[in-house]
Amino acid sequence: MIATFFVGGTSSTYQPPALERADYIGEWAGDGVRLELGEQGSVMARKLPVHDGFDVVDRCSGHGTWEPEQADYGLRAGVALTIPDCKGAQLRWEVAGTDERPELFVLMGDPDAGNVAVLRKRAG
Repeated sequence: MIATFFVGGTSSTYQPPALERADYIGEWAGDGVRLELGEQGSVMARKLPVHDGFDVVDRCSGHGTWEPEQADYGLRAGVALTIPDCKGAQLRWEVAGTDERPELFVLMGDPDAGNVAVLRKRAG
């Protein structure tokens, strides 16, 4: 015999904020990283993490372009960066936080280690 149990109550599942293109524009900073996302799709990046699969082994800075990316199987919505001088750097940042305080984050290295870089948008 199979028993089924139901625990009453309300529980909400976390949903990251749904950002429009205009919401990404501006300066994002944290964990030593800084991104300036411009209105025309330009990006200036400072100290992007470069990792060898498990550890951050370098940091990279440069100029390039950005574009928003929709959520895809296994990935949240976020921004994709194209920075020619930063091959090997983390170039896709996913959305987290709340509607009031959106964040961009990237998981670095071993998923079990929990190494996460988090950027918050600066007021401007």
